Amino acid sequence: MRSDEFISKVLERPGVVRAEILNADLISRIVDEEDSISVFSGSMELQSIGLGKCVTKDLVAAVFCNSEFPRPDVVTIEIVDEYGTLLGHDVPESMAEEIRGMDDILWLSENFVMYP
Repeated sequence: MRSDEFISKVLERPGVVRAEILNADLISRIVDEEDSISVFSGSMELQSIGLGKCVTKDLVAAVFCNSEFPRPDVVTIEIVDEYGTLLGHDVPESMAEEIRGMDDILWLSENFVMYP
């Protein structure tokens, strides 16, 4: 698929307001910026695994969306410690009811939980 075809298809999606193909220089600058952030919350190591996978693709784009863009119905962000223990994650709508029934969690926002 050509890049202009890709952009055209993406712009047809609900909630997408703009989409741009990223050139190699900008991708490199974004990766460098992300790599410069090695810890968050004082001491937790940060790895942007999704970004690493994304930038290996033949075509990389930035897609700007508004609130009409459908939220994925799967967990998209996880906080995992160095031993692989899940410490927290975002809560998609399909999991919200189940998660709200748990008494051993800490809500950081209306759609993100941590496990103490």
